[in-house]
Amino acid sequence: MLFKRSTNKRWKIWMPKKKNFQEILKLEGTIRTLKNELKEAEESQQDGLEREAELKEQLRLAESRLNQGAEMVRKLQKELEEQIDRSQDQMLQNENEIEMLRQRLAAQANDLLKGQEEVTAQRNRIFELEKTLQMMDAQKTKRSPQAVVRSHRTTKFVQ
Repeated sequence: MLFKRSTNKRWKIWMPKKKNFQEILKLEGTIRTLKNELKEAEESQQDGLEREAELKEQLRLAESRLNQGAEMVRKLQKELEEQIDRSQDQMLQNENEIEMLRQRLAAQANDLLKGQEEVTAQRNRIFELEKTLQMMDAQKTKRSPQAVVRSHRTTKFVQ
């Protein structure tokens, strides 16, 4: 029994060491797992930081393009407004020219009408003068042996 007792003592001494050893092994396993998880987390964080940097660069490029596009739109809008202003000015100028030409045309039409009236009046006067001349010639013929026959713009002497 003596032996058993001493084995028991050894067993009792060794058991706590064994439990400590198992706990140490368990803790070491947990530490390894945590280290692996930490390494994966650091890699994941690094990947995330790289992705964030890429996205920031893409965002910067997109903002740059957006600003360029906005600037182009402002420039085109300004050009369009200037073109509209020039077009309106040209339309006003054209309308003024059209009105001036209408006035000139009306004045020329009026002048033409006056000219036609004058021509008609002159023709009537010529007709009246020819009549008067014919009457005078007729009276002269009664007085002289030589007859003068006058027609519309020509004069013939008849014997």
